[in-house]
Amino acid sequence: MSHKYAAFRRIGTLRDGSFCAHRHRFSPKHVLNVGSARWNSSATMAGDKLPEDSQKVEREGVMFVDSIFPIRLGVWDLRHYIAASQQLRVMSSLQDTLDRITLPGFQVEKLEPRMKDGGAFVKFKYMQVSSKDTEEPPLDTPSLEAELKKQIHSLGGIRTWIGSHAGDVWLVRGRPWKEDMRRYASNDMKVFFEGPDIYQETLYDIMR
Repeated sequence: MSHKYAAFRRIGTLRDGSFCAHRHRFSPKHVLNVGSARWNSSATMAGDKLPEDSQKVEREGVMFVDSIFPIRLGVWDLRHYIAASQQLRVMSSLQDTLDRITLPGFQVEKLEPRMKDGGAFVKFKYMQVSSKDTEEPPLDTPSLEAELKKQIHSLGGIRTWIGSHAGDVWLVRGRPWKEDMRRYASNDMKVFFEGPDIYQETLYDIMR
């Protein structure tokens, strides 16, 4: 079996157009360490004991991978149709990169391309160490995002529709907003507000 063919088999297309990742390739190698070394690959090995007041908790998260497709500017944007022919190849390459991330318990659950927005949503699971006194520990967003970016950069980046490796990842705060109307990116923005009139300079300061 060729490498190219194997890469395309790692993900399967669902009815809603998203991609479901196979789960058999990953086995956790490390356990999260509390403190500044939480996401360090040299953290506590899986065989070591955790502190008595700590526990491993499986968490779920969503990240957005940007710049892997062109942001669609309108119906006439021919780049969209060219990128559509590269969608399976780009998503397979993305899956291959994410499979090589070594965060504790990291496992891709679902890939959902958002071609009009120029990227894809990635639903994933991972293991987080927290205090036993905390019922539902908060998502360690800054540290997790920084470690994801670091590891992806060390792996050569994320392949885009034009063959470069300029894709980047951003953790989603809250619920992902998936715009499904026929609207496209624009340089114009309308702002509606209530209250007394404000100076133009004040509005610029707020928008910055």
